[in-house]
Amino acid sequence: FINAENAEKIGLFPDGLADKLTVAGNTALSGASLILLSKENAGNVIKNARELSLSESEFFKTRYIERMAI
Repeated sequence: FINAENAEKIGLFPDGLADKLTVAGNTALSGASLILLSKENAGNVIKNARELSLSESEFFKTRYIERMAI
């Protein structure tokens, strides 16, 4: 669950977007299950999956620190 208004306030979403969002709870697990239950989709996921190390991304580190609001 995410509070769209609070997420907008801290910069997670652009200004004005909170009113246009519908919060759907924890949908990541449901979506992953649907994809992986199909053999064809599971094969594509396995073939195309790659690791993305955010700790090595200067762009991510800069944006993360900017948004910490400490």
